Amino acid sequence: MRIFELNKSLYLSDCRRTVFICISAFILILLTYSNTFQASWHFDDKPNILNREAMQLTELSFSNIEKTFYHKGQIYRPFSCLSLALNYYIGRTDVTGYHLVNTSIHCLASIFLYLLIYQILNLPTLAGRYEKTAHSIALVAALLWAINPVQTQAVTYIVQRMASMAALFYIMAMYLYIKGRIAENAYKKFFFFLLCLSAAILAIGSKENAAMIPISLFLLELFLIQGISNVNLRSSLLILIALILLPLLAVLLLRGPSTFDPSYLSAFYEAKPFSMSERLLTEPRIILFYLSLLFYPMPERLSISHDISLSQGLFDPATTIISIAAIGLIILACLISARRLPLTSYCVIFFFLNHLMESTVFPLELVFEHRNYLPSMLLFVPLAVLIIEGLLFFEKKIYMQVIIASFPALLLIGYGHSTYIRNFVWQSEGTLWKDAAIKAPKLARPHNNLGKFYFENGLFEKAFMEHQKALSGKCLHRKNEHHLTYYNLGLEYQRRGDLDLALKYYRISENIRPDYAKLQNNIGTILLEKGQPEEAAKAFRKAVNSHPTNSIYSKNLGFVLLESGLIKKASGSFLQALEVNPHDQAALKGLGYINRLIGNLGTSLIQFKKALRYDPIDPTILLYMAEIFLAKNDSATARSLINEFTKTGNKIDLNEYIDGLISPKGKEDDYDAVYRKKVVLKLLSNEFNEKASDLSRRAKHVLSSLEYMK
Repeated sequence: MRIFELNKSLYLSDCRRTVFICISAFILILLTYSNTFQASWHFDDKPNILNREAMQLTELSFSNIEKTFYHKGQIYRPFSCLSLALNYYIGRTDVTGYHLVNTSIHCLASIFLYLLIYQILNLPTLAGRYEKTAHSIALVAALLWAINPVQTQAVTYIVQRMASMAALFYIMAMYLYIKGRIAENAYKKFFFFLLCLSAAILAIGSKENAAMIPISLFLLELFLIQGISNVNLRSSLLILIALILLPLLAVLLLRGPSTFDPSYLSAFYEAKPFSMSERLLTEPRIILFYLSLLFYPMPERLSISHDISLSQGLFDPATTIISIAAIGLIILACLISARRLPLTSYCVIFFFLNHLMESTVFPLELVFEHRNYLPSMLLFVPLAVLIIEGLLFFEKKIYMQVIIASFPALLLIGYGHSTYIRNFVWQSEGTLWKDAAIKAPKLARPHNNLGKFYFENGLFEKAFMEHQKALSGKCLHRKNEHHLTYYNLGLEYQRRGDLDLALKYYRISENIRPDYAKLQNNIGTILLEKGQPEEAAKAFRKAVNSHPTNSIYSKNLGFVLLESGLIKKASGSFLQALEVNPHDQAALKGLGYINRLIGNLGTSLIQFKKALRYDPIDPTILLYMAEIFLAKNDSATARSLINEFTKTGNKIDLNEYIDGLISPKGKEDDYDAVYRKKVVLKLLSNEFNEKASDLSRRAKHVLSSLEYMK
């Protein structure tokens, strides 16, 4: 009994130590990232969150949640996208909630990394050597990873939650696998393996690079659980082949068979300023660059945009063949020493293995720091082992222990301070892209985005200078990257009201990339304002064809068709917009107007009431509904609506609004506009003694409902 009580006491002590370490790590990481909670939206946040209607979750219905799982007709990172959509549901576009979740994910990933390393060190094959120092090694390794400045891009950059969520569930799956392997009870084994499978699915469903989980688990089993032997190698060969196929199957299920079609990949490379062979040759240099960043993450080396020269051949530049040889030798050394140093070998191979998805044939951009997040999770374990074993080796020499202990302490302080300072760069688009423009002055992207930021903040001269630098800069991300600079110049002049100059820059951009949907949409809005509805309709159709899943383009096409009197086609465009976004208020208003025109007053009222849910004081809808109720001889309801309508005078000049009911072309003979103006005047003066005459059959364009892309 005493022995049992003693063991129980030790067990609880070990648990308390683990809990204390986890809480301490959580607090330390939270403090390190405490200056990020107001960091603004950046770059890919906009197309992936702010401008992606499926992510703007307003109702927790199955159909709305299901839409977050898809992008451009394919399943796309459903679990991370759902988490971002839920953030929108709770706090809309307030960045604080998004950053709280991102930082919490990073804290949890760090804690599970600590738990995983601790469990690995207590495996039967390693416990004899590391059991007594397992807590210390796991803590040092996890903290060196967690507060490394390189990780800021995966944590502070909101949309890169996709990378951090994938890593969290990936490392959870590995931890649960070990728990299942060491469990003695069959039921516990089944329970842990089921949880492991669930975590693996969540990881792959957060980002595709987590598809390497099966191979990581296989190597974990071979290197650290069973131990490498000739018997184990022979018996594991078929399993390895099967596990290599599993990631391919996962990608196949998530992205479809076209992902592995050579022509599919080639099509994406057509838009890149590099070929597949150039990417394959360049990536070994980038992987070594990633490796250097982890151990030497100086602020001047970190950026959202790195200027990397392309490798044109094995010897052009010479560092290409050197990098390939270096990586080959490192992996070979790990394989050769796997029996003698299984832990170090596994951790190093884990790094290279998990860079495979994003550093080989797939036509992604060349370099991003957040790609280091998952691969680097075990990389600091060998360093932590070296530090802790050094302390044990010199346990009788206090001064040596102080020197050795000072190294990780200073390293952690330096990393934490650098991470905190680096996060100030993420505070706004201006600070982020100014930093990138300084560090990569020859690239087009930083200057283009910095110029856009300057213009949005009224610094027109600075904006123009940055855009000129962008036009002479190197395109490393897309062949036709300069089209964005011309597009931004056009957008800037459109906002200023100089439509001719805006159209000039848009046309230059169009010559470079005619299939850019935002561009065609904005060209359409300008042409419509210039009184060219047919040309505007052509531009909107191009936008719809290029991006059919964006309701704005279909809705805008519907309004221009409506003005041209093509009611049936306009109705089809509005319906297409509502298929994509059932909450599109302007599309609902357009359908309501069409039904009003053709005499379906009941249907018109239904559409207007739906539209009114999203803007209860929309003056145009209130006006239309008042007209309909007046036509139905329901003057009481009409009076109530017009009373609501008059309240909008607090926000607008009511007389100016009524005068604006004349058509945009200023035609006084516009029967519909004149009729509606008379109705409003009658309603305002409480003159209900005359019934409304037949509604005009002529289509009317509601200019205020058009949207141009910002």
